[in-house]
Amino acid sequence: MNWSISSGALPPGLALDPAAGSITGTPTATGTYSFTVTASDAAGSGHQPYTMTIASAPGGLTYTITPSVIPNGVVGTAYSVQLACSTGTSGGTMVFPADHILNTAIDTAPLLSNSDAMIAQMVADNTAAGQPNVTVHPGFEMPTNIGVFPMQNISFNDAGDSDAGPYPIPANPQVEGGTDGHMLVRATDTNKLYEIYLFQMPPAVSGCGAIWDLNGYDLRTLWETSTDGAGLPVFPLLIRYDEFANGVIPHALRVTVKSVRNYGNYGGVPLDPGLPTTPPATWPARHRFNTTDTNPNEPSAGERFRLKASFDDSALSPETRVITACLKKYGCIVADGGGSVLFGLQGDTNPAWLGATPPSPSGTTYDSLTDKLVTELRNVPVTAFEVVDGVTNYIISSNSGQAKQPQAPASK
Repeated sequence: MNWSISSGALPPGLALDPAAGSITGTPTATGTYSFTVTASDAAGSGHQPYTMTIASAPGGLTYTITPSVIPNGVVGTAYSVQLACSTGTSGGTMVFPADHILNTAIDTAPLLSNSDAMIAQMVADNTAAGQPNVTVHPGFEMPTNIGVFPMQNISFNDAGDSDAGPYPIPANPQVEGGTDGHMLVRATDTNKLYEIYLFQMPPAVSGCGAIWDLNGYDLRTLWETSTDGAGLPVFPLLIRYDEFANGVIPHALRVTVKSVRNYGNYGGVPLDPGLPTTPPATWPARHRFNTTDTNPNEPSAGERFRLKASFDDSALSPETRVITACLKKYGCIVADGGGSVLFGLQGDTNPAWLGATPPSPSGTTYDSLTDKLVTELRNVPVTAFEVVDGVTNYIISSNSGQAKQPQAPASK
């Protein structure tokens, strides 16, 4: 059998072995390449067209030490300050400081007293909806726009909960499909994040918009939504391929649930004067979904879940264990609710997710990384999770995402 490329071309750096029919090499350029492979022998020939996308390689890491300012000391008074080091990704700059609560490990956080009851309530909610087998449901459908783009003024239907802008708008923006229409832009020149819900190209009116300084700790105004129901940012909580490719996801993931209660927990830290003493969500979330549910066993917006350390993920592939390791160390945070999927995680749409992947430990082969991750994570039940207090030991101010850092155990 003789193999050849009969039309188009392989990506630069790859070659087809005419005798073995194998494509090997190291890609040297990004892009999407279409080509047709022909196999022929004395009896005839066959043809198969292919399209291959080569994604950018993960860039180098930028190390940032926070906080940027440390307090002064006093003679004779014990002094202590916790420093943290963050490695940035997605363009070489950090997504919030290392001591932001979304980047803070909660593997030592205590369980809520009703953790088991919460998990049981979530199973009951789904069972009542005809979906008794509650497992992790990941999706990789949130596109991101990263770079420097022209700034434009934009109008919003929900102007009261929106930042006025202007916003950077790509000429051909990547927008989430479906009914939500999120458009996420990370501006690499300012390290700011611009998120728009129900995006419409200007001059059309979009739903609402939020701007985040990824170098800081600012939260939305309490009771104010963002482009997500909980008033949290979307981009920093995604499963992003660039981090995944480095083998570590150093932050919490966003999770959607079916039902939520209408109040949350700020660890007893006073809220702004004039606001109700009971917050609508759990810190650092700022907004609750449309609900009147007061059941304490329903999770709140901002509730923090953690995959149990005892969960045995050894049968999962190394790729999937990158995500389970994240869920054990950083957990996931309730960002939205009310949809049909209980316990839905979300990733970006980097083309590299669609690349071929080695077989799993069970010998199963998959067409792509997303195929493997979705299939294997759907074997992780919600009963393998626990609900933790991600507030009391971490909160400094009700209006800041900066978190007290867990202390390492003292050496003997």
